[in-house]
Amino acid sequence: MNERHTGTLQRQYMLPNVAADKITASQADGVLTITLPKTQPSANDGQIEIQ
Repeated sequence: MNERHTGTLQRQYMLPNVAADKITASQADGVLTITLPKTQPSANDGQIEIQ
C-alpha cells in the first residue's frame, strides 16, 4: 500500500556557510536534488526557485 499526500509542502532548514547565489535545485523522476555549495559565513538570505 502506498500513501500520497496532496497539497502544499514546506520545510525550512538553517544551513550556515552556504553560497546562496550558487544553490541549484532540480526535479527528475520524482526526486528533488538540491546542491548547496559551501562558503564563508554571510548574512545573505533569499529564496531559490526549483526548476
